[in-house]
Amino acid sequence: MNDKLQPADNIRQEAKERLKKITDEITFKLPEHDALKLVHELQVYQVELEMQNEELHRNRNLLETTQDKYKALYESSADAIMTLEPPGWFFTACNPATVKMFAAKNEAEFISKTPYYLSPEYQPDGSCSSEKAFEMINSAMKNGSHSFAWVHKRANGEEFHATVLLTKVKLHDIESLHVKEFLQATVRDITALENMVEERTKELNGKIKELERFRKATVEREFRMKELRDEIEKLKAEKGK
Repeated sequence: MNDKLQPADNIRQEAKERLKKITDEITFKLPEHDALKLVHELQVYQVELEMQNEELHRNRNLLETTQDKYKALYESSADAIMTLEPPGWFFTACNPATVKMFAAKNEAEFISKTPYYLSPEYQPDGSCSSEKAFEMINSAMKNGSHSFAWVHKRANGEEFHATVLLTKVKLHDIESLHVKEFLQATVRDITALENMVEERTKELNGKIKELERFRKATVEREFRMKELRDEIEKLKAEKGK
């Protein structure tokens, strides 16, 4: 941390040296009363600069702490997190979960692929993946975020179902004073969930068939019991004659 603060300390030391030089020159050229007054003002200004410098240090430390926390969350997330940038909307960065989810060797291999390469040609609704992807991107850029279901494809060609959240991000570049806009995509593989739902659906369908057979057997039994009661009543009536 001290190494990161060294440039600011150098500037501060240089400012002190310059102030001393200016003070010496002013003291030499001006009357004592005016010189003392001006020196006092310079000293006040120096204190203000030192206070501003300390505030900058605190803010920078806070920023670094925040960045460390975000980096930890980013790298430890089980969800795949990646960024896409205009105008081509190619991948520019990703976390370790992305590399694993898409069966890539590393981040470099992942961002070398286009979003369309990591999707089948068509989505389940019959729409073209490349065309629909731009629709999802435009919606996120317009509304700030957009979530949807998507079928992705791993680097090995295996397809999987996922939920995707696109979030618009604005990044202020302090040096250029420009605002950079891009998208952060959060992808969650729901293959295990879909398999569980499928298995549960099969199980419930099996129980429904069992209940249907039981209902049918119950109806048939009730019908047969009615027939027997009718026969008994008929026999009683004939016997009473």
